[in-house]
Amino acid sequence: MERHDWRADHHRLLEQSLPQRPERTVAVGVDGRDTSEQVGLPRLAHASEERRFAVRGDEADERRHALVLGKGIEGVEIIDGFANYKKKDAQEARDAAVDAGKTPMLRHEYEDAALVAKDVRESLEDLGYALTGISEAVVTWYEQSEYGPVKCRAMMDHLRLDLCAVWDFKTSNSAHPRAIQSHIMEYGYDIQESAYRSALRKLVPGSAGRESFTFLFCETMPPGSPRRALITPCRLNGTFRAIGENRWRRAVELWAKCNRDDLWPAYTESCIEIEPPTWALRNEVAEGVAIEPV
Repeated sequence: MERHDWRADHHRLLEQSLPQRPERTVAVGVDGRDTSEQVGLPRLAHASEERRFAVRGDEADERRHALVLGKGIEGVEIIDGFANYKKKDAQEARDAAVDAGKTPMLRHEYEDAALVAKDVRESLEDLGYALTGISEAVVTWYEQSEYGPVKCRAMMDHLRLDLCAVWDFKTSNSAHPRAIQSHIMEYGYDIQESAYRSALRKLVPGSAGRESFTFLFCETMPPGSPRRALITPCRLNGTFRAIGENRWRRAVELWAKCNRDDLWPAYTESCIEIEPPTWALRNEVAEGVAIEPV
């Protein structure tokens, strides 16, 4: 994001996959050698080789997420002896952890997060999603575009190469199906699925039509609840997947064109007029209020 601030908007459009300008052309297939950076082959790496690309909120939330995947203790500095960061000693310990490149977590925060993660993992196993594959798998691959090949990277929450499957864990305020539908559209998770499916097809030759992608939405419950987490597994239907595929292809083409032209446009070049959403008008009508344009 060094050329123009508007690249951040395109990053959001591309969700967790961050295409970059490729230096070499793509070669389809995997030959077992770690030469993908030289010849353009899809590549599977460990999370420790790359920094996290997806933003899941603040860093503490990110670590809670990682705890579920069995990766949470890495990079965490547990702060003992404090209930919060109001005291100067606690603040200094927190700042020292940040300066050391670690995520500070109070002891009680970490222990509570660990309990939630344990409950989540047990619930996932009961649902048939035992995390026995590769967690936080970093995958690099290339997409073709009208403007040439586009290098892409993604960190997959959990990859099961034996099943040619990706399980993506989402923490949310609500794991209700209606809320999930809204989350998927708002945050572009349909784009993410299309990107990951494409990566799977390139990573595992002959897997086209066999690859699968499952969202695992988790709603955490407060301490003292009978269950600390509610899990809703879900998959997109054919229509939703088609929408995601269209959006992913547009994103790839847009990224490639912007890179080629070195132009990163804003949403608009002049002042626009904003209309109220349909639901706002519907609510006003329901209140018996007549709407007269001013």
